[in-house]
Amino acid sequence: MLLLSLGVLANTDFEKNKSQINQLVLQRENIIGLEFILAGPTDSNTASKWGHAMLRFIDTDDNWANDYVLSFGAYVTDKQMSKLKGVFGGYEIFPKTSNLNDFWQFYTKTQGRSITRYPLLLEKKNILYIIDELQKWTHDTTYFGNYYFTAKNCTTVLGDLLIKSGVTTYNDYSIRPSDFPKWLQQNLLAPYEPIAILNTTYTTKKLFNLINIETKDFITGTNWPGNSFEIITENFSV
Repeated sequence: MLLLSLGVLANTDFEKNKSQINQLVLQRENIIGLEFILAGPTDSNTASKWGHAMLRFIDTDDNWANDYVLSFGAYVTDKQMSKLKGVFGGYEIFPKTSNLNDFWQFYTKTQGRSITRYPLLLEKKNILYIIDELQKWTHDTTYFGNYYFTAKNCTTVLGDLLIKSGVTTYNDYSIRPSDFPKWLQQNLLAPYEPIAILNTTYTTKKLFNLINIETKDFITGTNWPGNSFEIITENFSV
């Protein structure tokens, strides 16, 4: 989950996101696809143990870094998020928008999470319906209601967005982001193979264990077994 509690959000955050969503609306004809992105779990806070759900809007400029990414979180005005308020809906839902590069840097480099991408099978009209539904928040910032850890979070609000947009009518989804891809597949929205990017901590730890080396060996290039290439090729997918 994304908890917008790293610093106090001001009214400028609302205006910034309204502006970004309106920019997305203006560029709607250039949006050619959507992608569900799952950020893996982390122990940084309670909600993050479930991972985080995001939606990427792919445009025609061939520059992945500036694609719009949408995620839903709690609008926290406290210096620290209250678990009690999170359970009982004491925070409004805040649609966070930014470019893919910023999200990518935050989740993979800052938090060391893995990222899995699920290309969605949608017609152009469905994409436009989703953008239209999202724009309603810019006119009424209470449109998505209040945030609940176990009932209305980043995953369920995204599911509601797809349902309200007419993409699907099947609403039996889990509150856990990690279960959302299965729901998408059941709705025939994600029939393609996902693209997984493991975090560097997991990858290097696996590498060190496979060829029985330590960090200093990796840096200096010493103590590598003679068949290192064969071991790595066999155990790591391209």
